[in-house]
Amino acid sequence: MELFADAGLRVQVATNPAGESQFGSIDGFVTIEIDSTPLGERLDPAARQAITADCRDALAAWRTADGSLRFPFVTNLVVARP
Repeated sequence: MELFADAGLRVQVATNPAGESQFGSIDGFVTIEIDSTPLGERLDPAARQAITADCRDALAAWRTADGSLRFPFVTNLVVARP
């Protein structure tokens, strides 16, 4: 919380909510992630295919029977005021 104090902010609430991310497929998830960055415009099709193939393997444990992707996540949520 030192970061907030250094910025002149007082933390009102700090929590770590857990949730679940859901995507229609691993390929769809990878496309969203790549295209949401400047990298998306720079990748050639072969590189994009290689990244997608690696992600299919890495995320296989979270692929559901219908082919969708569901995985847990935890985030940091802080509300601070001057």
